[in-house]
Amino acid sequence: MADTDTGISAAPQPEQGGQVLTVINGQCMRSLWKSGLLVLVLTALFVAYLLIKPGGPARVTFIDNIIQGLLEGVGLILALPFFIEVIHRIRQSPPSFAERVAPAKTSQRWVPLLLGLGILSYIIGQVLWTYNENILQLPASQLFPTWADAGFLGSYPFVLIALLLLPTRPLAADTRTRIVLDSLMIMVGITTFSWFFILGPTILHGADSMLGQVVGTAYPLMTLVLIFCLVLLIIHSNDL
Repeated sequence: MADTDTGISAAPQPEQGGQVLTVINGQCMRSLWKSGLLVLVLTALFVAYLLIKPGGPARVTFIDNIIQGLLEGVGLILALPFFIEVIHRIRQSPPSFAERVAPAKTSQRWVPLLLGLGILSYIIGQVLWTYNENILQLPASQLFPTWADAGFLGSYPFVLIALLLLPTRPLAADTRTRIVLDSLMIMVGITTFSWFFILGPTILHGADSMLGQVVGTAYPLMTLVLIFCLVLLIIHSNDL
């Protein structure tokens, strides 16, 4: 009987579990605020530099590209601890029965990795762009399109998949597909309306080759897809 009482007293109580979750959530919020403050300060310094523009145009452009790459590197560094923590949890303990039943919980483990890969792809594009513009000093007509655009555009699919896996509540595969299709439909409607006034003249007159026009069109279209997916994702998550 004494052993039974000892086992019951040694078992974790619900109040203790709630306190642990509160502490963990508090630590995550503090870490998020610190990261956000760091990004805000660095961005403010970057904007101040662009407004002041010390030095000649070539120097300003070179430092501009370098600072952009450094800021993107900071974003990658901030995303790494989350991915490392997820990998550590997976190695320490196998997926529980609840996690196997609710795949949304396990799919969220890939969100930090996908966001990190998206940032990494963008950094690769930034490095290639800086190399072409400041090291090789290619003329403006040869800077677009290049392999740097592959790095820039390659970040969009990673971010899109991360957004679809982000909700804490389970979303069925058909719901995720419907969100993407709805986003594409809205995007087509808005793009068709704005093409004749903004996008069309800007893109068609900004590139000489067909490849340049396709790549130039891909940037605003992919951005619209991400925006509409995020908005529809918030709406569907609130409806669950």
